[in-house]
Parts: sequence; structure tokens; C-alpha cells
Amino acid sequence: MDNQTRKNLLKNIALLVLFTGMVVLACLVWLSDLSMESVPEDSLLAHVYQRLTYGVHGFELRTGGDPAAEPTRIAVSLEDGLAGAQYHGAMTSTLYATLEGVMGDAFAEEPHFSGCSEEDFAKALRGKVLYFGYEGYLPLSLLSGWLGHDYDLPLRTDVLLLTQKGELYLHTEGGYLCAPVKAGSWQDAEISAAACSFAAAREDGIYANVRPDTLVFEGETQTVEQLSVRYPSFLDTQSGSDLTALLNAFHYDPYVRGYAGDNGQSWVYVETYSTLHVANNGTVEFRASAVDGGLEVYTAGEILRNGTLRLQADFAHTLLKTAQESLADTSQAMLFDVTETADGTRVFTFIQTVGGIPVQSGEQPFAEFEFQGSRLMAAKLHLRAFEPAGIRFPVLPGAQAAAAAPAGSSRVSLAYLEGENGNYTAVRCYQQ
Repeated sequence: MDNQTRKNLLKNIALLVLFTGMVVLACLVWLSDLSMESVPEDSLLAHVYQRLTYGVHGFELRTGGDPAAEPTRIAVSLEDGLAGAQYHGAMTSTLYATLEGVMGDAFAEEPHFSGCSEEDFAKALRGKVLYFGYEGYLPLSLLSGWLGHDYDLPLRTDVLLLTQKGELYLHTEGGYLCAPVKAGSWQDAEISAAACSFAAAREDGIYANVRPDTLVFEGETQTVEQLSVRYPSFLDTQSGSDLTALLNAFHYDPYVRGYAGDNGQSWVYVETYSTLHVANNGTVEFRASAVDGGLEVYTAGEILRNGTLRLQADFAHTLLKTAQESLADTSQAMLFDVTETADGTRVFTFIQTVGGIPVQSGEQPFAEFEFQGSRLMAAKLHLRAFEPAGIRFPVLPGAQAAAAAPAGSSRVSLAYLEGENGNYTAVRCYQQ
């Protein structure tokens, strides 16, 4: 190869490298202006963009696993009858872990729901079923996502009832819905639970005033530990509460500027576009005055368009658990409600449970989170830890509570209520 040929070859290689570099640079500039909102959903371009952004930023889809709400009531038909558990955290969590895959398979083919009557629902309860009951009416897209399948219809339910015949029932705020699905099969599951029955199984009318899915454990005797309350006292360095961990949960530096409030009973931390109010009684309030002050929950490259609800729920649940850990609180936070305001703000409401039993404290919720798109704009937490008071109290058996229920198709529940001495005692309640 002579010198001229060699020179031409080197020029051609240099031009090729330069051209390739310009193409790559142009693609990067184009991708920087692209978002999931600007490409067709489920298209090849959407999936390619999603892959590229994950690779650049290291994002991970946060779906399934550690759901923000598990059922407080579970029942399943076995060879010798119905068995289950309710308001017992360890037992319901074990049953949920065993049976969630079976319930999740019901959403594999995107069921189409239509209205049905309470009589239809009650009749289904008398057959072979798998039943999940939740404390609040939650979006079906969240419940199905935690069960391993995406389902995006705007429905809210507090019940998932799967029959062995292949029907899935919901109980919504407007009534009952049913859809044909893949027949449920749980015969191979290893299940250990107490014998029980649904109120619908009694035909003598003794449980006529409760919802047909009310679980009754005949011969039930139960005593529950009374609880005392411990508040965090974040501003007291000797209290044992970890203020730094709480601040980190909200992405605040411990040395950020601030000022005292409420006669020294609280401290207000101030960032450029947000404030964090921390009180000794456990009240923690975050508020952003502008979008730039909100906490980032996700970016366009992290999810497809319909996944925002689940990422918001997971973000709120994780933040709340971190805040609880800052005062060594071993209770559980449970998502109870999700609403959306006229301006598009989503509000997530959480309750607190101890041993699977919800705690009621007046009208104020345990925690509320307000999201605007990809940003957490406000949050209010009422942190407190519950400890055994050393006294156990008997609880009215569920069968008696169901028989004595007032008219109105209510459901018998169990909740901790505050007594005159400030301690909390578990009592039977009625919910619609």
C-alpha cells in the first residue's frame, strides 16, 4: 500500500468516526428532550426509550412486593370447610403470602366487570371461595399490581372474592360487581387457619343486619393487650428518637436553618421552597411552596404513563416506614384511602395498625400525603409508638357483635380506641 492510499484510508476512517459521533450526539440531544408523554404508549419507541433511560439513570420499576395495604380479613375454602383469620397481623400476612399468587392470577386476562346484586354475592360466598377483605376502598389498579398484574380500570373496592367456578366479585362504594375469570385453584397450598363462616351461610336471619361477607368464628374467645402511647419528643436529645433519620426521610440536612415554634415545643426547618415542621408530640408536617420544593417521586423515564399511582403509593409508604423507624415504632402503616381533587392532586391516607388491629384516634388520620404529578407537595404525620400496658382485656366475640348489629348492612370490625386514661383498648365496631 503506497503512502497516498494510506492517507486516503486514514481520512476516510476519520470522517466515518466523525460522522458516527455526530449521529450519536444528535440522538442524545433528541432523547434529552423526549418524554414518555411524547411517544405512543406501548410502542417500540416507548420501550426503547424506557430501556435507554433505565440504563442511564439506573432506575428500577417499583411494583409488587411490600404492598402499602394487605387484607385484614382472609378466608379460604378447604376440604373440611371455610378457614381464615381476621385482625391478626401474623396470621393474615402468612395467608396472604401463601394465596396472593392465586388471587393475582384472576387479573391475568384483564376481567370485564358488570353489576350484580348482593344476593348474587351472598350466593357466591356459600360456595368454594378465596376471600380478601381490606379496611378501606382502594383502587383496583393498586391491589392487582401488588398481586403481580396490571389492571387500570378506575374502580375502588374493599373486597376481592374469587370463586372456584371462575368468578371474581368486588364490593365497591356503589354496589357489587362480578367478572368471569380463570377458575381459582388453591388445593395444593399448605394452609393452617381457624374454622369460620360467612354471615351469608346462616339462613335463620340472625346476621341479617351485617354484610354477607362478615366473617364469624364460632366459639371465639379473645383477649387483647391494652396499649400505652409513647410520643417521640424529637427535640429532646435524650429521648431516643432519631431526628436525623426523620430529616433524611424528607431529604433535609440536619443543619439547615430553622426557628422554634409553639413556645419551644416544635422546630420549623426551612429550605428554599419548602418547610418541615417537627413537633415534640409527634406531629410532622412537610409543605412545598413551589414545584421545585416538592420531593421527586419518579421521572418520565422510570415508568410508563399508567404506573404513577403505584409509585406514589410506594413512595408514601416507604417514607412513612422510615419516619416510624426514627422513633423505633414497630406498628404497621396501612393505606386506607386514595382520593383526587379537582386540580389533579392525589391524596393518600394511611392508618396505623398494631398486631393487625387498626388504631382509631378521633377524626385525624395517621398520615396524609399530597402528590402533584411526580412531586410530593405536602405530608402530615402523627407519629407515636404503642407499647403493651401489661393488661389484657376480653373482646366481645364477633358472632355476638354480628347478631347485635344495628340495621344498615354494616360490617363487624375490631379497632383500638382511646380510653379515659389515655391507653388504647380493642373493641368491636361497625363499618359500612
